[in-house]
Amino acid sequence: MPTVQQMIELSDTLTKTQTRIFEYMLNHPEAVCYDTLRNTAERIGVTEVSVLKVCRKLGCSGYAEMKEVFRHYVGERLKDSFDRSYTLETVDDRSRSDRGELPVRMSVCLDYLFEPEHLTAEQRSDPYRAARMGSFKSFSDGSLGSRSAKLYTDYVDDPGNTGILVISPEDLAERMYEAYRHGLQPATHCIGDEALEVTLDAVEYCLKQGLKDGMTPEEQAKRLPFRLIHAQMATPALIERMKKLPLVLDIQPTFLMTDMHWIEDRVGKERAALSYLWKTYLDAGLVMAGILAAKHII
Repeated sequence: MPTVQQMIELSDTLTKTQTRIFEYMLNHPEAVCYDTLRNTAERIGVTEVSVLKVCRKLGCSGYAEMKEVFRHYVGERLKDSFDRSYTLETVDDRSRSDRGELPVRMSVCLDYLFEPEHLTAEQRSDPYRAARMGSFKSFSDGSLGSRSAKLYTDYVDDPGNTGILVISPEDLAERMYEAYRHGLQPATHCIGDEALEVTLDAVEYCLKQGLKDGMTPEEQAKRLPFRLIHAQMATPALIERMKKLPLVLDIQPTFLMTDMHWIEDRVGKERAALSYLWKTYLDAGLVMAGILAAKHII
């Protein structure tokens, strides 16, 4: 599998249209990681065959391998930039940290397997430790804005479209279990109600498979809870399932400020009423953490 740098070195051989396709990938690496071949082609305004030709011309066997190349690329960029950011390279930053004036703590969420940190009790209790390796991230679906969040039924304003699962339920379960078995904390993006169901299925699979593979209930109880990112739409039945599982819901309240203006037109009044259920989650005893989506510019 080639690296992005190796593909850049080969890009001189591309035609004008192929160069435009590759430039899109370089400018939107996160999108390439999770978009389907069809979606990528549509975003660029070319055919799927044209995208595949670029993949093969740059050394990949196909689009699936190209996605893997960019997933590794994005992960390495984030890790490298976080490492640089939290080294506290300037004398002023170091002295401020020593004085306890930098109370911001960062948890780095990565989408590839990494070695869990083994911290001393002193390191774990240090409120000024600048950064730590955090959870292992996966995506189950897309977003409501692009009508790619996976719903049980059609979008009201796009009949015939129920959104997409960016990974098969079976592959998601295996991906999450590989991280769980590795000692990591799985964190999974799920916005649509069907995507939430698929993610809960995967959580239950991890717990059951862990017991089959020799983990004890006591060991599982000591593990960090599974994180659900967004959990934006949920039926009463799904909430009942969530109550029985070790979960933390990472919600983004700021989404409501924009979604509130069009959500009923997009998903219908009935499903809109089953969205943004934060008070319902609290009443059900679910643990939530407020988060913000920040685009890291490198």
